[in-house]
Amino acid sequence: MSSIEDIAQIRVFRGVPRGELRALQQMASTTRFPADSVVLCEGDLADHALLLLSGRLRASVRAGHRVRQLGSVRPGEVIG
Repeated sequence: MSSIEDIAQIRVFRGVPRGELRALQQMASTTRFPADSVVLCEGDLADHALLLLSGRLRASVRAGHRVRQLGSVRPGEVIG
């Protein structure tokens, strides 16, 4: 996982005391996904959040046989 200073620069964590960030870092795990993997699907159980550390995710929805691109998720953004 990234260093505490890297995490502290992410918008949602700015102002969070370093000790609390360390505790969060110890509880968190890092997962790598291959390119073009499906990371989350609409309707998935929402029991966790994902913080994107690197790369980019595409957000899309399926309507019948069509897939509509909604945008992208960039490093430092939280989803889930």
